[in-house]
Amino acid sequence: MEIQRSGKSYLAVVVKDPSNPAAINKQLMRGLTYDVSHNFWNGEVYAAKRDEYVPVTLRMKGAESLLMTAGTAGLSKDVAWTRAPASAKH
Repeated sequence: MEIQRSGKSYLAVVVKDPSNPAAINKQLMRGLTYDVSHNFWNGEVYAAKRDEYVPVTLRMKGAESLLMTAGTAGLSKDVAWTRAPASAKH
């Protein structure tokens, strides 16, 4: 996944997925904006099982990890992401 600027917000696209080459360049997240006062990002993430975008919050957990909380109210899920080594990019 790579985060890219899109106007006043950011989006995330798939840059490498050996198990699903068709996913490359697909938009995974959209409308990401940074909340300086709370130190997190808000936006939407694509939920494939629901075939729709759902609310998402992203928080950095150290320099190499990101915690993603996606969903609404009682139906949310946490996923931890770790930055890929530079040799694995593109």
